[in-house]
Amino acid sequence: MGIIQDFDVDVVSEELKAGDILIMMSDGVFDGPSHVENIEFWLKRKIKEMETDDPQEISDLILEEVIRTKGIIDDDMTVVTSKIKHNTPKWASIPVSPKRKKAQ
Repeated sequence: MGIIQDFDVDVVSEELKAGDILIMMSDGVFDGPSHVENIEFWLKRKIKEMETDDPQEISDLILEEVIRTKGIIDDDMTVVTSKIKHNTPKWASIPVSPKRKKAQ
């Protein structure tokens, strides 16, 4: 939000499930390298190529890639990554646990 008085917000309604990863980034990251024509496609490709699902590693790798490719930091850059986990409250009457394989 920074210093901008008026801004537009795109409202997106998606149902996230256990195992999904949500990545939010500031415009400083999304502006990306000037020589990249389609930054959205470029970022999606870079994210798909990642071999980790750890939220901190994903954020670090995105920032590292943008900074290395861009060469300079001319705006603030923030990446927030969350991994959605299944939560069964302690008070749940019927506990749900992963299926276990039977010993043979």
